[in-house]
Amino acid sequence: MIRSPLTLSEGIENKVVLTMDDMVLVEDLKAILEGFGERFPLVELEILRSSLGDASQMVASGRAN
Repeated sequence: MIRSPLTLSEGIENKVVLTMDDMVLVEDLKAILEGFGERFPLVELEILRSSLGDASQMVASGRAN
């Protein structure tokens, strides 16, 4: 991922790691994810799937934001 001067000066992260439970359907988040991509086109978005409480462990360990 190449960081632009604009994102550096605005303090925008170059990557966001999102974790979500397996019970959440990606289709339910489609509009939100598309909006994120339009607003932050230079930010890499990684989505991790988790199950039964693993999401909170991923955030606590720093693996996800």
